Amino acid sequence: MKEYLRELFSDPSFMGALLGAIITASIAIYIMNRTNINNRIQEKKKVINEFLNESRFLLYSVENLIRHVDVYAKYQKEEEMIKRTDTGPEPNSELSKIRHAKGLNETDIVDFLRKIKNVNRNAFTGNTFDIYLDILSIAEGQIEYFWQRSLEKNVNGVGDILEDATNELNALKVALEQKYEEKQKEFNSL
Repeated sequence: MKEYLRELFSDPSFMGALLGAIITASIAIYIMNRTNINNRIQEKKKVINEFLNESRFLLYSVENLIRHVDVYAKYQKEEEMIKRTDTGPEPNSELSKIRHAKGLNETDIVDFLRKIKNVNRNAFTGNTFDIYLDILSIAEGQIEYFWQRSLEKNVNGVGDILEDATNELNALKVALEQKYEEKQKEFNSL
């Protein structure tokens, strides 16, 4: 057996074939490894890109919701002030103008609330998902609830509540923007 192996390894054609097989296998393993690495990078880019798209859409929706709720809250506070000071039975023209101005923002508020609720939650990572839940909680629990109450009933203090809610949303928007920028840098580094 030793003699056979010694003769086999001393044969130049066998050594050439063995060396060729080793080189070919090494190249194949290297290419397979690079392909796997590229596939993982592409998959990670796809996930990050989905995150960037959804978070950008959420930022857009939150910014616009804040803008429209701020305007609505301003008019709501004016309406509440007029209602407190106006004791006359006849309709106040200033009050009807304020109600008309509030109405202009109502459809936009509904639209942006709907957009925030319909964001693809699966695109968010842990910390960002928590920010999204906080945004959703404020949008539904404070803005939508008190905004609807102001439409249905003569409730005082809604303007202040809506202003506080938009301030909280602004803080969450800043946190979401930071997460967005971090992911953008990670995407660019891949």
